[in-house]
Amino acid sequence: MEICDSFEPFADCHDLAFSSLKNVILLSSSAARLELLKNYGVNVIVRPQNAAEDNSRLGNPRYITLKNAITKTNSFIKDNDLSKVCYPIISADTVIALSNVPEMKKKSTKGLIGSYPIIGKPQNKKDAFNILSYLIDNRFHTVFTSMVLTFASNEGYVSIPETDTAVVEFRDDITQKEIADYIDTNEWEGAAGAYRIQKTGKSLIKRIYGDDTTVAGLSYKSLFSAILKMHKTLCS
Repeated sequence: MEICDSFEPFADCHDLAFSSLKNVILLSSSAARLELLKNYGVNVIVRPQNAAEDNSRLGNPRYITLKNAITKTNSFIKDNDLSKVCYPIISADTVIALSNVPEMKKKSTKGLIGSYPIIGKPQNKKDAFNILSYLIDNRFHTVFTSMVLTFASNEGYVSIPETDTAVVEFRDDITQKEIADYIDTNEWEGAAGAYRIQKTGKSLIKRIYGDDTTVAGLSYKSLFSAILKMHKTLCS
């Protein structure tokens, strides 16, 4: 498979970061990630991967999300001739972790590096209702989103991993009916924690400590950091 119309993946090193990321290959079927990249002015080629993910229910959320993002990248590399792939590749993964650490109520989440209960994607409507009810009862949870940016350099392909976190606080007055009505919207499908903040799900949330894009599935902070590191690699 050749993913290239004209080989011009990178702009001058002094251009603004996102102006150089004209085209990317997104290894995800997430509509939210696609929309975020398009909002940054990026042309996106979508190539979802069916690689087996780590769906552990207890563990280090940073490790799990990075592992899953790397697995998706490796799956793409295995099935494609990278000499014919002209654009940077982005993979990503998002999970939710629960903790009773006091810092969860603050913006800092650097203490969350141990083993914690992991909340993934629901399997069906009943599962979605139970997961969302559980999260709402706990009020606070941490969203971990990892991404890997892979690109061509003079020494071959380079992968840059990044992880960002955000703490979500649900409203304390959400009723069972409101949860049921939200589940009926089907926004829970394919969403870690059985909710999305882009649409109706935002009404359930009182506050986000961190970046909304991290909760949506592709952190602006992580992406910007990865692009700067890409520039540094290409210009060194």
